Amino acid sequence: MHNFYTLNPTHQTLSGEFSNTISLDLNIPLHDAHFYQLFEEYSAQPSEKAQNSLGMYLNQMNYLLGIIPDENAPGAEPTSQITIKKGDTLNFLICTNDAREVFLPIFTDDSEIKDWYSEPINTLSVPAAWLWKFMLNQKGYAGVVINPNGIAWPINLEHIKSLLNDLV
Repeated sequence: MHNFYTLNPTHQTLSGEFSNTISLDLNIPLHDAHFYQLFEEYSAQPSEKAQNSLGMYLNQMNYLLGIIPDENAPGAEPTSQITIKKGDTLNFLICTNDAREVFLPIFTDDSEIKDWYSEPINTLSVPAAWLWKFMLNQKGYAGVVINPNGIAWPINLEHIKSLLNDLV
């Protein structure tokens, strides 16, 4: 189980040790208009300056992950909180490219996930640093795709490593 404890900074027991369960808030609204502005600037005039601005901003953002917890079947009503324990499985949405590589779809706002996945689903908001570390510790993924129904921007694992290195 990846370190979900860091997503809930108030989650420590009185002894200072982590417990076996963690509660996370779900379905927190998210919208980031500045991302679209930087992406459009980079797309229109791909320069090193525009690339650096966009890369720095990618590391400051929060992203939405679509998840279906074990106890919820697809199509179940979204909930406001989830409690997971060590050994639980979270089912993330996935997408593939023409080469059949698997990517984790990540979203910059609520409307992007609703446009791509029409069924009710829970979303988990995660900061970039957590997401990059999570992706580098997973097997079977080629990277992430930002807003697969919109800009569909794939970021491979090498680029994710580079983004993470920029944070250090």
